[in-house]
Amino acid sequence: MFITKSAKMENQKWVCKAPFQRIRIEYGGNVRSCCRTKIEHSSFGNAYTHSYEELWNSDNVKKLRYNLAQGNYKYCHDYCAVLMREEKKTEEMIPREQFPYHFSRWQDCYIDTSPQEINIACDSSCNLHCVHCRNRPYVVLEEESRKIYDMLINVVTPMLKDCRLIIISAGEFFCQKSVQAFVKTLSKEKCPFLKIEIITNGLLFTPAIWSQYKEIHELLKRVSVSIDAASKETYEKIRRGGSWETLCDNMEFISALRQNNDIEFLEISFIVQEETYREMISFVELGRKWNVDRIFFRKFAYTSALTVDEHKQLDVLNSEHFHYIEAKSALVHIFKEVKDIKIVGLYTSVDD
Repeated sequence: MFITKSAKMENQKWVCKAPFQRIRIEYGGNVRSCCRTKIEHSSFGNAYTHSYEELWNSDNVKKLRYNLAQGNYKYCHDYCAVLMREEKKTEEMIPREQFPYHFSRWQDCYIDTSPQEINIACDSSCNLHCVHCRNRPYVVLEEESRKIYDMLINVVTPMLKDCRLIIISAGEFFCQKSVQAFVKTLSKEKCPFLKIEIITNGLLFTPAIWSQYKEIHELLKRVSVSIDAASKETYEKIRRGGSWETLCDNMEFISALRQNNDIEFLEISFIVQEETYREMISFVELGRKWNVDRIFFRKFAYTSALTVDEHKQLDVLNSEHFHYIEAKSALVHIFKEVKDIKIVGLYTSVDD
């Protein structure tokens, strides 16, 4: 599961774009360039107490930029998909000889353009309480929702000058009143180059609700649906509060939007764990049925909803797990044999 010494040397030939192009605003307001599960680095600051300018060129982000520009990935976890997969390098990294910046010290790592990608992950409201995520449903209270909305207006709006993509993750977009209200302030006229991607569980993505968001239909181009199972029994066991029949009905609707080019990209995702890994191949069949553009198999990450021992028991892609060989073999088969749908994920030892 870890990168080899030769692969680490190869990574030094590339510069990760993230701290030069991206901001992620997490629950509580902490700001980073990518998910904290991928990086061990202090946040750039807090969106509730710092301005966009203070966040985007803070000392912490300058130090991160300088290290990456020098080929030093000491802050990055080995299982980051960008570092592990060659095709991710071509998408997410710049060959060192083409890197446009030259820094002699970390204090010089100032970027005068605004972020090209903004990940809004600060409202954790959701209609589900999945086994791997949380122990109960949670929706932020009105006062907190207003606080999040004000922060998005005051901090994110000034970032939109160069922004090309807003990703709405964490929780469920159709439960997040703060984020919904912010998104409705955007338009093709105000942001002609902007696109929006939402990560959703799909259960509220109905024709009736979709019709309530006509203002952003032109902007909402990418949809990623988190499903994590390929059967009713498994789905309703791990995605507590969900209905398999409702999901399948809504996926038919979302698939139709994709086929009509009302959205440009459709992805379904699957967290690989002990209770689900035997359904990975069936999940690919669902992807074919729904004509998705991509299937994302995600690593089972540790969360506060689980104890360390519970996580270890479920993390089937841990080489010490009893079913590791079986799970790995199924994933290897998918990566090698499936050619009609793009398959991506956080696991790379498919050539072993």
